[in-house]
Amino acid sequence: MAVTIGRLLRFIRSIFVPTLTVFSFSCLLTFFFILYQPTHGPGDVQRLGWQSWDVISPIRPAQTPGNTESAAPDNGSPAHDTPAHDGVDWWNVTKPTSPAVDSASLPLDVWSPLLPHDTGCACAVSEIAVVRCMFDMRLADVCSPVSSKQEDAIKGKWVLVAPDLNVQAGMWHLHLYYRRTRRLDVPLITDLMLLPAKEQPPPAVGTWTKAPLSVRDGVMRTKPLFLWYRTSKTSAEMTAEERQNIITEVDVLYGDGEPWFGFEKIPRATQEAIPPRRENTWITYRRGVKTPPPAPPLHFSHDGKFKIMQVADLHFSVSSGPCRDTDAPCPNPADGGAYNITDTLVGRALDAERPDLVVFSGDQLNGQGSSWDAKSVLAKFAHAVIARGIPWAAVFGNHDDEDERSGGMRRDQVRM
Repeated sequence: MAVTIGRLLRFIRSIFVPTLTVFSFSCLLTFFFILYQPTHGPGDVQRLGWQSWDVISPIRPAQTPGNTESAAPDNGSPAHDTPAHDGVDWWNVTKPTSPAVDSASLPLDVWSPLLPHDTGCACAVSEIAVVRCMFDMRLADVCSPVSSKQEDAIKGKWVLVAPDLNVQAGMWHLHLYYRRTRRLDVPLITDLMLLPAKEQPPPAVGTWTKAPLSVRDGVMRTKPLFLWYRTSKTSAEMTAEERQNIITEVDVLYGDGEPWFGFEKIPRATQEAIPPRRENTWITYRRGVKTPPPAPPLHFSHDGKFKIMQVADLHFSVSSGPCRDTDAPCPNPADGGAYNITDTLVGRALDAERPDLVVFSGDQLNGQGSSWDAKSVLAKFAHAVIARGIPWAAVFGNHDDEDERSGGMRRDQVRM
């Protein structure tokens, strides 16, 4: 009995050190790649964001002859470019005042598609790369392209475009990276193109550069497709008109909805739809600065009326979606499906009622696994009101905050 216990103790002692070593090494890897997030110190806790140190001051319209109401009142009421007069509804402003954005304070190394990086200071993309990674980039950015301090200072730091090109298919994660700079002596990107392996861009002014990795890398039974970008002049050599054509932001869109305001799709999809398993994936980009038009101030008409239209339960998905609860014929998903019918219905109601304000009262997103990329869906639901220049607001429903595989929608509608 004593011999058996002794052997057991020796066996435990022999495996204790290797087991402890493996466990300690696993904890160390977990700390470095997941738990450890370098910060700039205690100040990060106090900051609201990149703009926290900017000076905030009221923007007042310039005083013009004959316009006694052009100065913004101090009581918080909206400023107006033109005084009210006969024939114009109360507070009906044709040129609403919007605060100026100091683009020099916008961060270059943060991916945020809604920030209006001003081409007047050459905040433009200078280089693009396609990178594969075995790890989820939402946990830690461990796969960024190799770069030196000198390259970072000249071309800008590598910026991760968060949406995964292979989120619907593929053996690994696939992301776009780009550099963005304000320097006046760096050639800037003016055009993007997706081409099959054996095709090349047509001759043009400037230099075409091919990203070495296919945007379909890791997706089985698909033909390779490569991203080409063209660089030509530096910002110092460009005219003001030419600066409006440089690429200032890159994004990824899932499904066949409209891209965000000011963005354009590259014609070929990086992944083609195979309903119902996956949807089209598009690379989108923005040229120059496309600031969304500000909504006009809300006001009553001369007869004292103010019409509000409520739009509820749109339940949009990344896909066009099947038609439900309707006897009308449903188009094929390739022709817009249920989204096309719903958007058309909302548009007709807006044209018939001509409301002063539209309130989306919840469940703009369908959830239930079909709205797995909230940003792609959010670009859809307000399309009809934005196209008609109607002020709108949104509140949330239970489907708008469901925890999806994209990491949760996190009330993304407030970012619009």
